[in-house]
Amino acid sequence: MKNMFSGNIITFIDEVMVDMIITPVHMDKVFHFPERELFETGNPQYKAMFKNASRVFISHSSKDKEQIVNPLNSYLQANDIGTWLDSYEIDYGDNIYLKVNEGIENADLGLFILTDSFFDSASGWPLTEFSAFFMEMMKNNKKVLLVNAGVDESKLHALMKVYKYIMWDNGNGLPEIANAINRRLNA
Repeated sequence: MKNMFSGNIITFIDEVMVDMIITPVHMDKVFHFPERELFETGNPQYKAMFKNASRVFISHSSKDKEQIVNPLNSYLQANDIGTWLDSYEIDYGDNIYLKVNEGIENADLGLFILTDSFFDSASGWPLTEFSAFFMEMMKNNKKVLLVNAGVDESKLHALMKVYKYIMWDNGNGLPEIANAINRRLNA
Protein backbone atom coordinates (compact mmCIF):
# COMPACT_ATOMS: atom_id res chain seq x y z
CA MET A 1 0.00 0.00 0.00
CA LYS A 2 2.88 2.41 0.46
CA ASN A 3 3.44 2.55 -3.36
CA MET A 4 -0.13 3.68 -3.99
CA PHE A 5 -1.02 7.28 -4.48
CA SER A 6 -4.14 9.18 -5.34
CA GLY A 7 -4.67 11.73 -8.06
CA ASN A 8 -7.22 14.18 -9.27
CA ILE A 9 -8.16 15.85 -12.55
CA ILE A 10 -4.96 17.85 -12.42
CA THR A 11 -2.84 14.71 -12.11
CA PHE A 12 -4.31 12.72 -15.01
CA ILE A 13 -6.44 14.03 -17.81
CA ASP A 14 -7.56 10.56 -18.90
CA GLU A 15 -6.50 6.94 -19.08
CA VAL A 16 -4.26 7.43 -22.14
CA MET A 17 -1.80 9.26 -19.90
CA VAL A 18 -1.11 6.01 -18.02
CA ASP A 19 1.21 3.44 -19.62
CA MET A 20 0.14 0.43 -17.57
CA ILE A 21 -2.21 -0.36 -14.74
CA ILE A 22 -2.42 -3.59 -12.77
CA THR A 23 -5.69 -4.35 -11.04
CA PRO A 24 -6.80 -7.51 -9.23
CA VAL A 25 -10.13 -7.56 -11.11
CA HIS A 26 -11.33 -6.43 -14.52
CA MET A 27 -12.57 -2.84 -14.42
CA ASP A 28 -14.52 -1.15 -17.22
CA LYS A 29 -13.52 2.32 -16.08
CA VAL A 30 -10.15 2.74 -14.51
CA PHE A 31 -10.64 6.42 -13.74
CA HIS A 32 -13.66 8.30 -12.60
CA PHE A 33 -13.36 12.06 -12.59
CA PRO A 34 -16.09 13.68 -10.51
CA GLU A 35 -14.31 17.03 -10.78
CA ARG A 36 -14.35 16.82 -14.59
CA GLU A 37 -18.02 15.80 -14.69
CA LEU A 38 -18.96 18.60 -12.29
CA PHE A 39 -16.96 21.12 -14.31
CA GLU A 40 -18.48 19.99 -17.64
CA THR A 41 -22.00 20.00 -16.21
CA GLY A 42 -21.62 23.60 -15.08
CA ASN A 43 -19.68 24.63 -18.20
CA PRO A 44 -20.87 22.53 -21.18
CA GLN A 45 -18.89 24.66 -23.61
CA TYR A 46 -15.72 23.08 -22.19
CA LYS A 47 -16.74 19.44 -22.65
CA ALA A 48 -14.23 17.37 -24.58
CA MET A 49 -14.82 17.90 -28.28
CA PHE A 50 -14.98 15.03 -30.72
CA LYS A 51 -15.13 15.60 -34.44
CA ASN A 52 -18.70 15.40 -35.70
CA ALA A 53 -19.84 15.48 -39.31
CA SER A 54 -19.96 19.17 -40.21
CA ARG A 55 -23.62 19.87 -40.78
CA VAL A 56 -23.58 23.50 -39.59
CA PHE A 57 -21.56 26.15 -41.43
CA ILE A 58 -20.67 28.99 -39.02
CA SER A 59 -20.32 32.33 -40.80
CA HIS A 60 -18.84 35.17 -38.80
CA SER A 61 -16.40 38.04 -38.77
CA SER A 62 -12.94 37.04 -37.57
CA LYS A 63 -13.16 40.00 -35.16
CA ASP A 64 -15.84 38.08 -33.25
CA LYS A 65 -13.99 34.77 -33.02
CA GLU A 66 -12.63 35.12 -29.47
CA GLN A 67 -15.72 36.48 -27.70
CA ILE A 68 -18.54 34.75 -29.59
CA VAL A 69 -17.60 32.19 -32.22
CA ASN A 70 -15.14 29.99 -30.30
CA PRO A 71 -17.41 29.60 -27.23
CA LEU A 72 -20.37 28.95 -29.56
CA ASN A 73 -18.48 26.34 -31.57
CA SER A 74 -17.27 24.60 -28.41
CA TYR A 75 -20.79 24.51 -27.00
CA LEU A 76 -22.26 23.10 -30.21
CA GLN A 77 -19.54 20.46 -30.56
CA ALA A 78 -19.98 19.47 -26.91
CA ASN A 79 -23.68 18.97 -27.66
CA ASP A 80 -22.95 16.69 -30.63
CA ILE A 81 -23.67 19.28 -33.29
CA GLY A 82 -21.08 19.03 -36.03
CA THR A 83 -19.83 22.42 -37.19
CA TRP A 84 -17.72 23.78 -40.01
CA LEU A 85 -15.49 26.56 -38.68
CA ASP A 86 -12.72 28.06 -40.79
CA SER A 87 -10.03 27.89 -38.12
CA TYR A 88 -10.48 24.10 -37.87
CA GLU A 89 -11.21 23.31 -41.52
CA ILE A 90 -8.73 25.50 -43.40
CA ASP A 91 -5.07 24.54 -43.03
CA TYR A 92 -1.95 26.39 -44.10
CA GLY A 93 -1.55 26.12 -47.85
CA ASP A 94 -5.25 25.43 -48.47
CA ASN A 95 -7.18 27.49 -50.99
CA ILE A 96 -9.48 29.51 -48.71
CA TYR A 97 -12.10 30.13 -51.38
CA LEU A 98 -12.37 26.43 -52.27
CA LYS A 99 -12.51 25.31 -48.62
CA VAL A 100 -15.24 27.85 -47.74
CA ASN A 101 -17.21 26.83 -50.83
CA GLU A 102 -16.84 23.16 -49.83
CA GLY A 103 -18.07 23.96 -46.31
CA ILE A 104 -21.13 25.77 -47.68
CA GLU A 105 -21.93 22.99 -50.15
CA ASN A 106 -21.64 20.22 -47.53
CA ALA A 107 -23.56 21.98 -44.74
CA ASP A 108 -27.25 21.46 -44.08
CA LEU A 109 -27.60 24.68 -42.12
CA GLY A 110 -25.91 28.07 -42.23
CA LEU A 111 -25.44 29.75 -38.86
CA PHE A 112 -24.77 33.45 -39.28
CA ILE A 113 -23.37 35.44 -36.35
CA LEU A 114 -24.61 38.98 -36.92
CA THR A 115 -22.48 41.73 -35.40
CA ASP A 116 -21.35 45.16 -36.55
CA SER A 117 -18.15 43.47 -37.76
CA PHE A 118 -20.19 41.00 -39.84
CA PHE A 119 -21.45 43.95 -41.91
CA ASP A 120 -18.07 45.71 -42.10
CA SER A 121 -17.18 46.06 -45.78
CA ALA A 122 -13.45 45.83 -45.04
CA SER A 123 -13.64 42.03 -45.01
CA GLY A 124 -16.56 41.17 -47.21
CA TRP A 125 -16.32 37.46 -46.40
CA PRO A 126 -19.37 37.15 -44.10
CA LEU A 127 -21.76 38.83 -46.54
CA THR A 128 -20.32 36.83 -49.44
CA GLU A 129 -20.85 33.65 -47.43
CA PHE A 130 -24.45 34.65 -46.72
CA SER A 131 -25.06 35.30 -50.42
CA ALA A 132 -23.49 31.98 -51.43
CA PHE A 133 -25.38 30.07 -48.76
CA PHE A 134 -28.65 31.75 -49.74
CA MET A 135 -28.14 30.64 -53.35
CA GLU A 136 -27.40 27.08 -52.18
CA MET A 137 -30.47 27.20 -49.97
CA MET A 138 -32.66 28.04 -52.96
CA LYS A 139 -31.36 25.01 -54.90
CA ASN A 140 -30.76 22.39 -52.21
CA ASN A 141 -33.23 22.86 -49.35
CA LYS A 142 -30.62 24.14 -46.91
CA LYS A 143 -31.67 25.95 -43.76
CA VAL A 144 -30.53 29.20 -42.24
CA LEU A 145 -30.34 30.44 -38.66
CA LEU A 146 -29.36 33.96 -37.64
CA VAL A 147 -27.87 34.90 -34.28
CA ASN A 148 -28.05 38.58 -33.43
CA ALA A 149 -25.02 39.42 -31.32
CA GLY A 150 -25.63 43.12 -30.89
CA VAL A 151 -26.22 44.43 -34.39
CA ASP A 152 -28.91 47.05 -34.95
CA GLU A 153 -31.84 45.77 -37.01
CA SER A 154 -31.38 48.60 -39.48
CA LYS A 155 -28.11 46.99 -40.66
CA LEU A 156 -29.83 43.75 -41.64
CA HIS A 157 -30.15 43.23 -45.37
CA ALA A 158 -33.62 42.71 -46.84
CA LEU A 159 -33.15 38.95 -47.27
CA MET A 160 -32.07 38.65 -43.63
CA LYS A 161 -35.07 40.53 -42.26
CA VAL A 162 -37.48 37.79 -43.29
CA TYR A 163 -35.91 35.38 -40.75
CA LYS A 164 -36.63 35.36 -37.04
CA TYR A 165 -33.30 35.45 -35.23
CA ILE A 166 -32.00 34.32 -31.86
CA MET A 167 -30.34 36.79 -29.51
CA TRP A 168 -26.78 35.97 -28.42
CA ASP A 169 -27.31 37.76 -25.09
CA ASN A 170 -23.65 37.45 -23.99
CA GLY A 171 -23.75 33.68 -24.37
CA ASN A 172 -26.99 33.14 -22.48
CA GLY A 173 -28.61 32.15 -25.78
CA LEU A 174 -26.35 29.10 -26.27
CA PRO A 175 -28.93 26.47 -25.23
CA GLU A 176 -31.60 28.13 -27.39
CA ILE A 177 -29.21 28.20 -30.37
CA ALA A 178 -28.38 24.49 -29.98
CA ASN A 179 -32.07 23.59 -29.63
CA ALA A 180 -33.01 25.64 -32.69
CA ILE A 181 -30.25 23.99 -34.73
CA ASN A 182 -31.43 20.53 -33.71
CA ARG A 183 -35.04 21.40 -34.56
CA ARG A 184 -34.04 22.79 -37.98
CA LEU A 185 -31.78 19.83 -38.79
CA ASN A 186 -34.41 17.29 -37.77
CA ALA A 187 -37.36 19.02 -39.46
